[in-house]
Amino acid sequence: MTFSATSKSVKFDPFAEEHDHLRDILEQIQLQLDDRSIPRHDILVAFSELHREALEHFVHEEQFDGFFDNIIDQAPRLHTSAKRLIAEHMRFLGDLQTMQDIVARSPANRWREWVATQYATFVQRFCQHEQAETELMHEAFYQDIGAED
Repeated sequence: MTFSATSKSVKFDPFAEEHDHLRDILEQIQLQLDDRSIPRHDILVAFSELHREALEHFVHEEQFDGFFDNIIDQAPRLHTSAKRLIAEHMRFLGDLQTMQDIVARSPANRWREWVATQYATFVQRFCQHEQAETELMHEAFYQDIGAED
């Protein structure tokens, strides 16, 4: 099956928009963690929003005819790579839940430094994950591999 550049971009635009929205939330949380005057409750609300939005995004990517279905349909050779990225989704959600729990349950401000460190690692991994998804899409739809698929 061959798609025009327009049909490919339209098919994946919602996922790009979701990535942009998630990056906005990631940046907001980073700013809140950096500002020690931001109360714990506000950070918990932001983590809750990120968890909810990430879960919704992952469901969209994993659902029938979603991002990964389209990748695998277009390029079956990428099945293993797609499944590896899908498996990372649960780890991201678990890491978010752990950070939320630490913020909620730790005494005073002892949580802030640990969460800030964990969060920086989380953001780095999340951005690498998004980049890997983009590369997978490009490999599936924009790389000419001849008759291999």
